[in-house]
Amino acid sequence: MKILLVYPSPFSNVFFRSFIEGFVQAGHEVAVCTGRAGGECDAFGALPAGTVTYEVDLPRGAAVRAHLGAVHGVRDAVRRFQPDIVHAHMSAAVFTTAIARQWQNTTIGTFHGLMYPLRTGLARSVIGVAERTAMKRLDQVQVVNRSDYNVVRRDCPRANCVVLRAGFGTDLRKFNPAAFDADARAAIRREIGLRPDAVVGAFVGRMVEFKGIPTLVRAFRRVVAQQRGAQLLIVGSTPLMTISPTFTSASTGMFTLSRFLFFFWSATVDNTVPLTLTPPSTSDTVSVPFN
Repeated sequence: MKILLVYPSPFSNVFFRSFIEGFVQAGHEVAVCTGRAGGECDAFGALPAGTVTYEVDLPRGAAVRAHLGAVHGVRDAVRRFQPDIVHAHMSAAVFTTAIARQWQNTTIGTFHGLMYPLRTGLARSVIGVAERTAMKRLDQVQVVNRSDYNVVRRDCPRANCVVLRAGFGTDLRKFNPAAFDADARAAIRREIGLRPDAVVGAFVGRMVEFKGIPTLVRAFRRVVAQQRGAQLLIVGSTPLMTISPTFTSASTGMFTLSRFLFFFWSATVDNTVPLTLTPPSTSDTVSVPFN
């Protein structure tokens, strides 16, 4: 079987690599349609050998012209690869793929969190039209939480919608606290200056507001109130002060920067796993961890 995956950015290769490996090991042929790669993507790892790549400027936002501009590239990828299944991921790429669709090949869209239920006013209306239009042009709609499933059932009752029972894209052989013994945990804590008995919370992901970082920071205040030595580990891609006023205001009061440990993106992000037993997922859209 030939499978074409469509997602906005090559930075997501880090999530989709193991996904693709599973298909390849099962004997399928896989191609990827995603944004143009730069040298900064190297740290995120190459795709498995044999993966065909089509570079298309896929927008992540709501710019209609940008989506229309990407339509030709998606159609060209489908024409050249001739997949049995086209599988688009993330709201923006799902929308682009849906409006580009002129093919009969089975087409699936996975929303890693619907956007419009979280918005208000004009943004809710515009994004809602886009996401619902996409759903109606798909053979199957996949969502990652029960809340989004209920929204789809209510707003697009004819859509063939399923809830994914687990996340994907993370190598559980690496991201598994049980794989690290007490000595390994202690060694990594020493390396970054954490006490062996310190309570540590963690966030791993792009440091953008909709990932729920302000929510995590506000919630962690309660932890600090009960455990004065607690620290919050943030593994992300953007310095704290450039995220948003909401984040910086949420981190005032009881917090100082000494409560935060920052690890910007690297190829060794899995080394932070032993630091905490339960990395929280606070995303406003996904609502479940990628596991």
